[in-house]
Amino acid sequence: MTMAQDKLNCIRNLIQMMCSDGRIEESEKRFLFKAAKALQEEVEDWNALLDEVRQEPGKLYPLQERDRAISALKAMVVMAKVDQHVDAKEGALIRRFAESIGLSNQEWKQILHDLDIPTLFEPFRSRQIAGTLVILKEDFDKLDAFLTVLKDSEVRFRLEDFDAFVRAGEVREQKVCFHAAPVKEKTVQKCQTLLEKCGDKLIAILTRFQGNQVQYLLERGLKKCIIEPVYKRDLEQMFSGK
Repeated sequence: MTMAQDKLNCIRNLIQMMCSDGRIEESEKRFLFKAAKALQEEVEDWNALLDEVRQEPGKLYPLQERDRAISALKAMVVMAKVDQHVDAKEGALIRRFAESIGLSNQEWKQILHDLDIPTLFEPFRSRQIAGTLVILKEDFDKLDAFLTVLKDSEVRFRLEDFDAFVRAGEVREQKVCFHAAPVKEKTVQKCQTLLEKCGDKLIAILTRFQGNQVQYLLERGLKKCIIEPVYKRDLEQMFSGK
């Protein structure tokens, strides 16, 4: 599961931070155990996990959901500061992780400005989303990644072929999503057909290279477009109507 793997990789990154300067301070160990408790991550063998991370000095462990990756980065910053001294190797690890998740300068400034310890691991806490969704699977290149995010929520969904969906009866689900086609004209045609069938329930998903198609969809009356990758916060907005 995505959540379980992200929690464990957050812990691994903190261990890497703790070990990076060649010494482990008591304050760092306390923060590590506090982080594990906040994440509700039960580590059966801390020594084995420590040995695993130490075998690959400098390795950073990826998190699949960006909100959690930013949370992990914040935790790494806090870890670096708990002993009152940020070592050069610790700073280098933090910068590399920030670069790996494509952090903007504005996001980085916000992180440094606002490190709220009580809510540090909020993105790791389950925020279930109640809703039902039809996914029209044509033209998706990253369908598996989208399904992984859906399975980490309580959104009920089903996959459907475009033609079968259009021929079917009333749309009972709360939302319907389709993926943009490589050719703009086909995307607009699909959008128009689906708007006539399900109206404001419709959502388009596009790659960032298809962003120039958004204007044409909005002109047709579409209310919501999402640029991949789809994150949990996108699902929250999808079903909250924002």
